[in-house]
Amino acid sequence: RLASSRDPVLPSDARDWIDRRRSIAPQPPRGSRQARHRANRRASLEGIGELRPADATLAGLVEPVACPDASGDLGTRRGSTLASTQSSPARLAHAAVGVRDLDRAVWFYCDVLGFRLVGSTPHPRGSQPSKHRIYHLAGEGGRLDLLHLGDEAAPAKWDPDDTQVGFRHIGFKVQSVDGWAERLRSLGVVFRQEPTSARGGVKLAFFEDPDGANLEIVQGFVQYDKVWDEDAVVRERKLGVPAPGVARLDHVAITTPDLDSTIGFYRDVFGFRVLGQLLGDDPRGLKITYLSSMGAILEVLSFSAPTSPCPWQWGVPYRGLDHFGLAVDQIGPLQAVALAKGASLCYQRGGEAGRPWAMMTDPCGIPFALEQSN
Repeated sequence: RLASSRDPVLPSDARDWIDRRRSIAPQPPRGSRQARHRANRRASLEGIGELRPADATLAGLVEPVACPDASGDLGTRRGSTLASTQSSPARLAHAAVGVRDLDRAVWFYCDVLGFRLVGSTPHPRGSQPSKHRIYHLAGEGGRLDLLHLGDEAAPAKWDPDDTQVGFRHIGFKVQSVDGWAERLRSLGVVFRQEPTSARGGVKLAFFEDPDGANLEIVQGFVQYDKVWDEDAVVRERKLGVPAPGVARLDHVAITTPDLDSTIGFYRDVFGFRVLGQLLGDDPRGLKITYLSSMGAILEVLSFSAPTSPCPWQWGVPYRGLDHFGLAVDQIGPLQAVALAKGASLCYQRGGEAGRPWAMMTDPCGIPFALEQSN
């Protein structure tokens, strides 16, 4: 069970790959942290650890929440769909990235960002199922999935302009943006945006992974211009600041052409709570709305300016940002409700040990996966 297994088992080909990687993996950078990086590599490759829930302390929060309506005022819609289909809200299970060079990607996410390899499963889109696999990396705050594409990897159609609808970035909470930026820069990491103080009282920076995926490090908690759920904001703050040197998976960001539709979909179907919103003075009319479930954040960007369509297509092995995944109690009932609310089904199969898994797009064409957590 990828979302909560205590003893995930690697298939034989993955174990062979791990043995091979021990001898060919790039060495960590020289310096005061060299010993720690070597220890992290040994732990990630030799130990098959437990996948950590996004935040166990919030597991019982299922009460309905008032959310903003189309006008931006406090509405009264209560998410009755969730109450009838599963006992607890969905949680952010993973973020997925398409990679061409597996060794390089594992080095980046494990040795640089501190995640650890815990297992692999067949890649449903690869033409050679025995070769193409999804490699699962666990870390503080959640899981990253590396979709190994090999020579079939296609150039990403991701546009740096955030008015493009779709998956925009993966965000990691850190104690010090400047400290992380200095280290990343020493490794030759390409920055899209250097460390800067941003609206909402946070410090942030954007950079690329080896396949061009847009990643963010952020320091501090957002001070919202509008708050709709003060209790959820307090719970978010209780997650605290990560330890030095830890990059905690904090959020995924999407751009939507229809904010009301997106809020309604993730709230009513999956039980997300609306924390608040940043308004700003962006000439494109940017609003950033923050949804939360089980300790993880879905950051929703919307614009008054025109947006461009989401370029993602099922079956195309894009490098870079691919999709995010939600863990739910039972896929069947929620999938039916999601389809009735305008989502589309791309692919469905039974997961490991017969647990279902489905790839879908939301009503705005943004890809997400569902995986069953029990």
